[in-house]
Amino acid sequence: MAPRMLKRLYQRPSELEWTVLASKPTAYFPHRLQVARAEVLFDLGDWDRAEAVCQMSLETLEDEGDVRLQASFENHLGRIKALRGEGDRAERLLASAAERYRQLNDAKEQGRVQGNLGMIWEQRGDFEQAMDCYQRWLELSRLTGFLPGVAAANGNIGILHAKRGDLKGALERFDTLLKISEELDDLKGIVLALGNLGQANVLLGELERAEVYLMRKIELVRRMGDRFQLCQAMGSLGDVWLRRKQYTKAETCYRDVMENAGALRNPSFACQAYRMIGEVRHLNGDSIGALEHYRAASMIAKQTGNRPALAEVDRATGVLLLGQGKAGEAAEHLRSSLETIRTSGTSIQVAEVLADLSRALLEQGEKSAAYSATVEALGIARDVGDNELAAELVEIMAQADLREKTP
Repeated sequence: MAPRMLKRLYQRPSELEWTVLASKPTAYFPHRLQVARAEVLFDLGDWDRAEAVCQMSLETLEDEGDVRLQASFENHLGRIKALRGEGDRAERLLASAAERYRQLNDAKEQGRVQGNLGMIWEQRGDFEQAMDCYQRWLELSRLTGFLPGVAAANGNIGILHAKRGDLKGALERFDTLLKISEELDDLKGIVLALGNLGQANVLLGELERAEVYLMRKIELVRRMGDRFQLCQAMGSLGDVWLRRKQYTKAETCYRDVMENAGALRNPSFACQAYRMIGEVRHLNGDSIGALEHYRAASMIAKQTGNRPALAEVDRATGVLLLGQGKAGEAAEHLRSSLETIRTSGTSIQVAEVLADLSRALLEQGEKSAAYSATVEALGIARDVGDNELAAELVEIMAQADLREKTP
């Protein structure tokens, strides 16, 4: 039988390959096609359909004994579960995928699994474990000479540095990602690097430099016709304008995200756009408009099971309601946000929500609960070295006459 060939539907240019299907065309070909389909759906942000493809394929493969394909689907499904905040389920899937790849002695794919495991630990706020996973990913990619893996691992390590507050360390990693991607003529890697460099410079307050990176990314993705990356870039550019307090321009960017999210049928971007427009309206003094957009974002997050996004919306809603003097409603939203962030967020996010909750509790006269929340938040802030938040929490305790209770 003549070999059959399947061109991958979606890959980095540097990885473009032809898979020769010389045997079992009726069994192997459809599953290989489903792997590519799951990747496309994931990159388009259609997590529901990508998850369904992976789940259905795993069930079909149970009796066929194709270890490599099982590992591939487990890795994809684990990544989706991790992004949905279902860390325990994701960890089990990824552990199974890692063991299968170990049996196959496939170091390159083991590295990719380590990258996804790192994402779980990062979401849990355990940056040490996350860094260990990303470093193993980097080492395995170097060992196998897989430069796209080296680039991607550096990108994730850079993001971790940024979350730790080491933005200079993050920029070095993002520069490495950009350099390798340019060497490989890897447009996707270049786009990711430009976006990360832009966002890191936003956090550094280097808004002009951030704008340069983001405009370069926007120009590139428009030429590529990549609406997904365009959404990310426009969202970051909106953040630039938001920091400059140019609210009209910021909202224009976020509305661009919303429009492209609709074309992509991507609820995650739509949710983000609604939340950020709500933020713009809030800062502009339009509380009614802000709440309307927060409610829309909350509805999308609930419908799609996007728990991390729902936590962000709940926090934003709680802060707005607290500013309106509705401390009881604010505390309810903040508690909901805290519950999710404790399991899927970072430790500093937990501290920030605890600080907001403490203010709401104080408004309600619940000093004991406010004290507990503030002390916990202060401990986290000091552990991670966030001196600004720590000072803010000490001030809350002083203003609330809780100084005597401070350990």
